[in-house]
Amino acid sequence: EYREINQCLKDSVQLKRVWDVIAMVQTIYMEWRNTKWNDINVEDLSDENKKLQKEVKGCDKLVKNWPCYKGLEDAVKNMNTSLPLVEALHHPAMRERHWSQLMRACGMTFTMDANFTFGGMLDLELHRFEDDVLEIVDRAQKEL
Repeated sequence: EYREINQCLKDSVQLKRVWDVIAMVQTIYMEWRNTKWNDINVEDLSDENKKLQKEVKGCDKLVKNWPCYKGLEDAVKNMNTSLPLVEALHHPAMRERHWSQLMRACGMTFTMDANFTFGGMLDLELHRFEDDVLEIVDRAQKEL
């Protein structure tokens, strides 16, 4: 007779767990955003993102269809796609013309200087332009 109350309790516990993971991911990603372009260590960020991915996958199957979980899962997947692209863009062959090509491909402008941050790169939503980014970096490397 108290099945509904027990289900509400279970749901609320799982909801809190999902929102705790969301808060953790958002906090970590916000910290990363402030990292200067030249200080980005993609390997460390990738290792940390793999840990976050395990946390996300560790959520109860009950929550897997909840919109908040889907958003969390997408955020971590997008970061997983973006990090290797950021690493590729760190190639020394990248010149001003290649950055201009990247801006055109992403439909945004930025200034690549000492103040440019990882957050500025994330704002480009590189995960949406994976093929374009890889093509630009490949072209830059072939021009060396």
